[in-house]
Amino acid sequence: MTTPNNPPSALEELMEFPCDFNLKVMGYNQPELVSEVCAIIAA
Repeated sequence: MTTPNNPPSALEELMEFPCDFNLKVMGYNQPELVSEVCAIIAA
């Protein structure tokens, strides 16, 4: 839970729905998945 004295971490902010991000990479703790998604986007 976030309060004015406890701002959300980047990961908490990323996981919030709805959000301002155009793309979310679910499986943040799986670097191989993040790398694969980034490679597809870059292609």
